[in-house]
Amino acid sequence: VNVDDIPQRCVPLQHQPGDQLVLLDSSWHADFFPLAEQLKRDGVGIVSVIYDLIPLTHPQFCDAGLVRVFNHWFDWIARTADGY
Repeated sequence: VNVDDIPQRCVPLQHQPGDQLVLLDSSWHADFFPLAEQLKRDGVGIVSVIYDLIPLTHPQFCDAGLVRVFNHWFDWIARTADGY
């Protein structure tokens, strides 16, 4: 198979000031914080959908790893997002 014959499945993100990045779900598991921060510096707004805060309010019902990752993410999203 020739590499040139393989369809490109990912296209680089094209953005411009005023665009909005909407984080719909589980963004605490992705390692995209530096990219999102660069987008914000480029004028892209960041909006996060938060379905629940159970890992923060009731950590005893969650896996310890999730609680740790979610807490780190929540601190970051609280500083970074323009809306929720």
